[in-house]
Amino acid sequence: MISILHYNEQLVYVTFSVSCITGPTIGVFVGGIITHKLGGYSDPKAFSAVCLAGFLTTIVGIPIPFVDSYYIVTPLLWLLLFFGGFMMPALTGIIISSAPPNLKTLSNSFAFYCYNIFGYLPAPFLYGFV
Repeated sequence: MISILHYNEQLVYVTFSVSCITGPTIGVFVGGIITHKLGGYSDPKAFSAVCLAGFLTTIVGIPIPFVDSYYIVTPLLWLLLFFGGFMMPALTGIIISSAPPNLKTLSNSFAFYCYNIFGYLPAPFLYGFV
């Protein structure tokens, strides 16, 4: 936003920090509440809600690289982070509930390993390069 869109450094840092803190946090709480109201993560409705949130994440994420307005990119980024956080409670529950009892700990650990290896580790360089 600073080098490409040429917006004020301080404005970008504050807005990006607020988006990165509030979007996923509110998304996790709202996702947990909605998943609970739909009958919990073992209910098929929870899977539908996760699929819808994933679809919405894609819809708001696709235009971000092509938009040159700070005031459009910022809400899209917030929504992207919100929907990503929204999916986490249901997805974690679905992963744990689908594993046999003796493998629940391993499946949860493996899931978080995959989040870190394929999501967080390459993000700064690889996804920025792409």
